[in-house]
Amino acid sequence: MILTILCLFLPSLHATISRMHVISQPGSEFLPIDSSELLLSTMALNRRRCAIACHNQWACRTFDYDSISQRCRLYEGDLTTGSIVTSSSASSIVMSIELSSNTYASTHNQPCEACVDSRYEQCLNNICQCPPRTYWNGITTLSVGTTVAGQVDGTAGSTTDSLNTPRGLAVINNGTTLIVADAGNARVLSFNLLQKSTGSVIMTTPGEYPSYVMAYNNSIYVGNPAGSLVQILPSNATIPLSAPYLGSCSLQYFSTPMGIGVDSNGSIYVASQGCHWITRWTGPIPSSVAGISGSPGSTSQQLYFPAGISIDQQYGFLYVADSANHRIQRFDLDGSNIGITVAGGYGPGPAAYQLTNPLDVCVSQKNGAIYIADYGNNRVQRWDINATAGVTVAGDPAGSPGVTPAELNGPFAITLDPINEAFLYVSDFNNNRILQFPLT
Repeated sequence: MILTILCLFLPSLHATISRMHVISQPGSEFLPIDSSELLLSTMALNRRRCAIACHNQWACRTFDYDSISQRCRLYEGDLTTGSIVTSSSASSIVMSIELSSNTYASTHNQPCEACVDSRYEQCLNNICQCPPRTYWNGITTLSVGTTVAGQVDGTAGSTTDSLNTPRGLAVINNGTTLIVADAGNARVLSFNLLQKSTGSVIMTTPGEYPSYVMAYNNSIYVGNPAGSLVQILPSNATIPLSAPYLGSCSLQYFSTPMGIGVDSNGSIYVASQGCHWITRWTGPIPSSVAGISGSPGSTSQQLYFPAGISIDQQYGFLYVADSANHRIQRFDLDGSNIGITVAGGYGPGPAAYQLTNPLDVCVSQKNGAIYIADYGNNRVQRWDINATAGVTVAGDPAGSPGVTPAELNGPFAITLDPINEAFLYVSDFNNNRILQFPLT
């Protein structure tokens, strides 16, 4: 009987190990977003034994192994929920299990006999299904989102439990309150994330369509493209103080203000999309920090319809979703206005190294990774520092739109849970809803 069991187990084990691949140089280890991703820390005689230990934990996707100390650590997360960092040991290395459509070809939706010895699917309701916290997209398993505002089926509406083409969003009050720019209804809503509830109207913009939302300290900043203003709640102040020259590209005015950021000094950054530049406001007279006013282009000094922006408070970087250039640019706030492409830049497309009209970017304040609302590819990509390709954390990696809990249709804006970055919030523009995705 024991020999029979081994004969069933070993092919699955061999197949799993063959799908494991080294994803780091020696001297590296895995750093999860949250410590709860650590499944097991144990000892193993060699890297293969550590791989076997990972195989025996169905939730294990990544492990790091140190051949000197023989430490073997198994993690539930992968590069979508963690990053590779320098280890104190030169012999430490990171490996991951590579999943593809072939992984599930012989098991998914088959009778339970097909997944008896499978680590990738479980017997649920008498058929082989994806494990908890994942979702089948027809090819592989994807992360499932939870609708926290709007209708689950993507229906638009004007009542306070519905949304119509939502744009910007922010999470405040220690992660308990969601603010949404409900553009199609010309209003800004507040939702209690601790309970499923209808929204409360905190601002109306009759005849205008609010764009991006930014929260900092006790203020909420709302972009008003039609009025060429940024409005500030609850003070009702505006930037600039007035906008008599709608669409002007002079330094003191905006043309279609979109992304908004605030640094630790209280300076306010605004993407003037129609002027193709970013301005910084520390007083009544702003300064330029990125792009050339009225001069769209693709050089390192230019932007082309900049959209969402994000500030790395620790290192003083400004990230810009350079939408028409299909790239993310990084600028040093204390240096020149020369941008560095950190994601995309290879033309529009659905490949992992490409972006298509990215509309927002959000930098992790924990590890410097960036999350990108890849609007034209209906997905959210995560790029680690110095990465050459992104990893899909929400939506279809191939770029197909959809309305299921694991799919997106035009992600417009994103934000991270401000407490521990355990959740990603996505404004699913064409599905008229806000989705919450777990990152741990």
